[in-house]
Amino acid sequence: MARNERKPRIAALAQRQPAAPQANRKETVAIGLKPTSKHNRLKIAALLAIFVVVIVAAMLVRQYQLFQFHTMAQSARAVQDWDRVATVTHLWLDRDPDSPAANLFAAEAAQHRGSFEQAAELYSRITATDPAAAHAKTQQALLYLGPLNRPALGEAALEQAIRINPQSIEAQRELLRHYGITAQRAKAFAQAREAVKNGSDSPATYIYLISFDSIVFSNGKDTNARWLQSGTNNERFEVAMLINAARAAGLGESSDALVDTSQRRAELAQQESTLLTALEKYPENLELLAILLNTYSDRGDVERVTQLLSQVPATAANDARFFRYKGWLHWMRDEFAAAEEAFRQAIAKDPYDWKSQTQLAETLRLQHRTSEAEIALNSASIGTQLRKSILGLSTIETIPIDVLEQLHRYATTMGDEVVAKRLVIRMDQIRDSATAITSNAE
Repeated sequence: MARNERKPRIAALAQRQPAAPQANRKETVAIGLKPTSKHNRLKIAALLAIFVVVIVAAMLVRQYQLFQFHTMAQSARAVQDWDRVATVTHLWLDRDPDSPAANLFAAEAAQHRGSFEQAAELYSRITATDPAAAHAKTQQALLYLGPLNRPALGEAALEQAIRINPQSIEAQRELLRHYGITAQRAKAFAQAREAVKNGSDSPATYIYLISFDSIVFSNGKDTNARWLQSGTNNERFEVAMLINAARAAGLGESSDALVDTSQRRAELAQQESTLLTALEKYPENLELLAILLNTYSDRGDVERVTQLLSQVPATAANDARFFRYKGWLHWMRDEFAAAEEAFRQAIAKDPYDWKSQTQLAETLRLQHRTSEAEIALNSASIGTQLRKSILGLSTIETIPIDVLEQLHRYATTMGDEVVAKRLVIRMDQIRDSATAITSNAE
């Protein structure tokens, strides 16, 4: 019985024995997988590292190429080799089409090579947020105002340049010049004030602000005639063309200002006739009315002045000139109180209206108000002398320090503290610059 009982236990043990090798095999397999997984992770990490190195290397190579393009373009530009600048920027833009520097170099090269349409398009690629945007927009405007002959687009581009960067002296200077040459008086005054306010003024800014009517553009007639061919703003350019021609001829100047010869008289008669014809076409044009009122008031022609004043539209409500002519008409009728009021209104609208100051002084004198008359005459004499100095300049882009001092004196006399302070800053800068140049020369 004892042997028989042990047999089943031995058999049971025998049946369980094969399970042990199976478990060992599983364990062996599991143990064998661990080094394989770790090896794969290392390989993946190595591949990622290589990939990152390749990307960084490619980026460094690209940056080096772009740097080389910039250097080559800059060097070619320095010697004005515009063909080479164009070649380099073509390759540069292939690799970096949005590069502001590449587009600027390419635009300048296209401009110098006579590809004006291409240059304008390249300048337009500079986004408004880029530091060079105002400069690019100004250069584009000069193309529109110049060889492309699209003055409306040119004016709009200059105004956009100012919106992008109100501190751009370059844009302010060009926009003021455009307003001046197109006889846009109100816009010129407002823009000059804005330039003084935000510190983008140049010496010429003060001429536009203080003595606008003293500016005579030698190319004004021809430039407006060319812009007239563009087919846009016909009235503006036609009138500006005639105004520039009349000013160049001296229409409305007193007889002692220019030599009064038979030839000059014939020329002025022709100018006057042309202006009257234009006024029939544009009966409410302020510039035509103003220059003709100036001509006839200087001649003492009451009837003509009365007729022209009746044509002045409501849009002239803030224009000092028409209050001056109204005052003159009252003065000629011995209506001194009404004349004084009109002259004071003119000066309130334009503190630098020396003609109104002169006529106010005379009106006060006739009312036996001598001390008041002397004050008005003092202001007028400063303005008169300043105008003579400006007329003697060959250009308003470079203004002698003595003329700037006259401008400062006039601004101070008229209580214009903002203008007076900015003029002091500009004069100090000019003096410092002159001192530095002298020191370097020594």
